[in-house]
Amino acid sequence: MLPLLSQLLNLLRRLTAWARPRLAGPVAQRLVSPHRRVRATMALMLGLVGVVMVAQLWWLDAMDRQRLNDSRIVALAHDEALLSQQLGRAALLAIQGEASHHAAAALLQQALLQSRQQALLLGELVGRQQAASSASQAALLQAIEQWHGARERLWYRAEIVLQAADASQPARLIATATELQRAVEPAAQAAGQLAQRSAAVAEARHLQGMDALRARAFGLVVLLLLLALLLGEPTVRAVHRQHGQLARQAHELDRLLLVAERTGNAMVATDRRGRVQWANQAFCTLCSCTGDVLQRQLLIRLLGRAGVDEAALGGLSHALGHGQSLGTELQGQRADGSAYCLQFDLQPLLDGQGGFSGFVAVMVDVTDSVTQRLRHAALLAALPNGVVMRGAAGELLECNPAALAQLQRSRTQLANQLPADGQWQILRADGRPMPREDWPAAHALRAGQGRQGQLLGVMAGGHATRWLLANTELIHDAAGQSAGTVTCFTDVTEQRNQQAVLAHTVEAAGLGTWQWHMGSGQMQFNDRLLTMLGWRPGDVAQTMDAWSALVHPDDRASWQAALRGINIDMTEQMQMQAMLRHAARTDGLTQLPNRAAVFDHVQQVLDRAQHEPGFGYAVLFMDFDRFKQVNDTLGHSAGDELLRQIAQRLRGALRAGDGVQRGAISGPLRHVLAQPYQIGTQLVHSGASIGIVTSEQPANDAHLVMRDADTAMYEAKRAGRGRYVVFDPSMHERVASGVQTERDLRLALQRDELFVVYQPVVELQQPGPGGVEALVRWNHPTRGLVSPLQFIGVAEESGLIVELGRFVLVTACRQFMAWQQALGPRAPVSLAVNLSPMQLRSPGLVADVQQCLRDSGIQPGALQLEVTESLAAQDDAARAKLRELKALGVRIALDDFGTGYSSLACLHQLPVDTVKIDRSFVMHAETSDYHRVLIEATIRVAQTLGMGTVAEGIETSGQAGLMRRLHCDRGQGYLFSRPLDADALVAWLRVRADVSDVRAA
Repeated sequence: MLPLLSQLLNLLRRLTAWARPRLAGPVAQRLVSPHRRVRATMALMLGLVGVVMVAQLWWLDAMDRQRLNDSRIVALAHDEALLSQQLGRAALLAIQGEASHHAAAALLQQALLQSRQQALLLGELVGRQQAASSASQAALLQAIEQWHGARERLWYRAEIVLQAADASQPARLIATATELQRAVEPAAQAAGQLAQRSAAVAEARHLQGMDALRARAFGLVVLLLLLALLLGEPTVRAVHRQHGQLARQAHELDRLLLVAERTGNAMVATDRRGRVQWANQAFCTLCSCTGDVLQRQLLIRLLGRAGVDEAALGGLSHALGHGQSLGTELQGQRADGSAYCLQFDLQPLLDGQGGFSGFVAVMVDVTDSVTQRLRHAALLAALPNGVVMRGAAGELLECNPAALAQLQRSRTQLANQLPADGQWQILRADGRPMPREDWPAAHALRAGQGRQGQLLGVMAGGHATRWLLANTELIHDAAGQSAGTVTCFTDVTEQRNQQAVLAHTVEAAGLGTWQWHMGSGQMQFNDRLLTMLGWRPGDVAQTMDAWSALVHPDDRASWQAALRGINIDMTEQMQMQAMLRHAARTDGLTQLPNRAAVFDHVQQVLDRAQHEPGFGYAVLFMDFDRFKQVNDTLGHSAGDELLRQIAQRLRGALRAGDGVQRGAISGPLRHVLAQPYQIGTQLVHSGASIGIVTSEQPANDAHLVMRDADTAMYEAKRAGRGRYVVFDPSMHERVASGVQTERDLRLALQRDELFVVYQPVVELQQPGPGGVEALVRWNHPTRGLVSPLQFIGVAEESGLIVELGRFVLVTACRQFMAWQQALGPRAPVSLAVNLSPMQLRSPGLVADVQQCLRDSGIQPGALQLEVTESLAAQDDAARAKLRELKALGVRIALDDFGTGYSSLACLHQLPVDTVKIDRSFVMHAETSDYHRVLIEATIRVAQTLGMGTVAEGIETSGQAGLMRRLHCDRGQGYLFSRPLDADALVAWLRVRADVSDVRAA
């Protein structure tokens, strides 16, 4: 039985070696088509079982034939014994009388012939028979030899008897017959002995066959078990993994579908021809029909029925016909006659092979925003006063027709800020040209505050000078920074002309004039009046006391004071000024005071605290948690609605006299703000992190108080969301440390204190030199080596990161080319350099990379620029900049993948070549199925999209082995090497190359 099992194992090993490359393959392929593996496994198992069963049947047939031969041998041996006895009886009959001689001879002849025929057949059958053992074989051979001898002697005696009978020799016949009688008994015994030996051999063979049959049955069972273990069980596990993956994908799809169904924005998916395949309830409501009716209908026709204008549908039809994306506003009219406006976003969908498969469209109702915009434009157009709004860089944002008429410029001229020339100039009040930096908007942005009552003249060639009274206010953003200006112009040309005419009239008439400012007690009079009284100009002070001294003492008792004035209706002007002041000091979204207004209010509270001992106050600086998440997942309209609801709660919760603004609040409001917010169909939770400054800290500057509250708020965020922290002066030490670090870092860039180290990136699937990642280090002259955690954040906040990143890029590229010349094929094949968010937003980044490529001579494909996942996934401008870099041939890597906001579903939308799996996933991959499955899914998606993968933070051989089995391309971590300087890395590369050569040998 052991040889049989050995043969079965060898056969199974060969079949497994044949089947493994056919059942193996990429993990993604096995998961996509598991039925192929199941079919192949079942076919292989059935084939093996069939072969074994055919062999078993063949062996049973051979065994049955052998059993039949054995039975025939035993029967023929017994017949031989009977024939021997028949020969003896024929011989006895031959010697009984002369009359019976001939009959006996005939009988003897017939018996001899039958004996020879059966002996011939018996000999042939015996020759085929095989004994079960060597002892049985020897006994059988001995019995055959004895039978052969006895048979030959018997036949010989029978032949002599026949000869004697033919010769009619009675005496001889009697003698030979007697000898034949004596030979019959030994021949019969030899035949009987042969029958016994043959029966014994047949019985032994039967027992041996039954043992073999049992052994073969047991071997078949063992074979089936081995097939189940080696082929069936892996197949079951693969199907189980596929089922789990599909279940997780189905769960994720259900969640996404739930979000799409619950959102208030209309969403629809179509096929290549624009026929609807799926739509959410919001789109059904827009089209006034159910989801079943929408199926397979053209999106163009549905929007046409929903009242969308034909002009917009023409552009949509072109985009659908050419498979292009489209972003536009669609105007329409509902069934009740009300107008609406949709922000329409159409994006093409790609299948798993990158082919175009359909479209997805999202429609956001922006009717309220468009209505507000139109109302704002109508208000500006109807105002009699000129209004000009400019951004922080001086660019034109808005202007009304009155401003163009008053400034005597076209909109293009005003937008381009054409400089003054001989044909058009801005004049000061005294008629001198006004420099451009003193123009209202430029002056306000430079001074950081508004300006009221600025008189300026507009001189245009061929036209009389127009005099305008300009009031300018700053526009602040949510952070309180200057975001632009708004200037209101009032034409005072007529008033100025009338004043000039009056002055000339008074001067020509020789009248003395004076004015008395009752509030201040100041007097104003002209030189003519002083001359009339005998005084020289300048001899009399412009005060009421000096004026009273000019009256004779006897006349003072009869002197009467009176007031006379003229009323001018300035309601519209004052309303406009009030509107401008409100717009400049109010947040347009929440209608709460902006930062500038709150600064003034805080300063008033501080002044009151200075003059009223015991007066207490508290300033709370609040940041709303998860607000960015709401903006990213539900859209900016949902974020705006959340801010409006927060503002409404603040106004309802505060007592009269409390202060409230968008960026900070006063009062215990955490409970009120922690209640859920209803945003459309979504229930949103948003807590708050609060920094508090109280009157226990002496202060007299609002800016310092707001700074301290901001500092405390960030301490609350660092301690955990939904907390509050009261400011402590020790917090300034951390701020001061950051300032000192920034100052030292500026000097470090000038003094060459910074240097670059390189961490190897190792190939996991094939031998090769791999690549390196460039990392910056700082060797401070007094502090020693400074951790990047202590200065990278400071560099990012101060803007030094741009210069720092340029230094790393240039240094690393030069060193990379030096390795190529020194090491040849042992040199790294790729160089990775990190890009910070501020670098990516820098307008000169692409030019810097181009210059570095030219100067260093590095091939663009060897340079890999790494960006964080959250920056690449959320910032449209950043993605556009990455595409510009890819156009240079540079490779882009997504760093720390899995820790940001993107997901696997949108990975194909990012312009990247490599995905770097974050170390937080790698470190738990061996012990956590969750992390291992996420890594495996990331690798599969990246391979499907043609992207490379790098596992970060590999510290154990187990982690490296797992990454190899998951088909990750490269690895990086302390298991391979820590970051090394350039010389140490050269030694590391040479040692690694020598080890690889030894292994290859």
